[in-house]
Amino acid sequence: MGYNYRAVQGEASYDANIALGTRLADIMFDLGAGHDSQAPPAPSAEAWAAIPDHDDDENGYLEGLDRLTSPHGDGPPGIPLHKIDGSNDGWLVTEQEIRDALAVIDASPPPALEGRMAEFWTAWVEFMRAASTKGGFRTW
Repeated sequence: MGYNYRAVQGEASYDANIALGTRLADIMFDLGAGHDSQAPPAPSAEAWAAIPDHDDDENGYLEGLDRLTSPHGDGPPGIPLHKIDGSNDGWLVTEQEIRDALAVIDASPPPALEGRMAEFWTAWVEFMRAASTKGGFRTW
């Protein structure tokens, strides 16, 4: 069990187990690149029913999913952390949320990480840079 973060367009992706996803979210929170957030209330059955079936209309399905998974209400700039650490329900992290997070990361001293965690962090930031121009990314 874990997370697959996949750019909306293109092939960029990043896989993490739950512990790594949580650690990445913690680092982002500590830097100010992400903020505590709660998932909005689950969409109604009617809202889900209004989305075309994936097998019948993949683009329509993804557009409908965007409407249900991108909103997060008011909050500070950066990534609402429920979108990357909490569930793998296809949350859409928008290009703007990623750009805001990267601006904070780029302006901050690098986090004090060692060994594999430093490698994981570097790969995560590279993935976010790629996804920031590819429609954002989804958490599956």
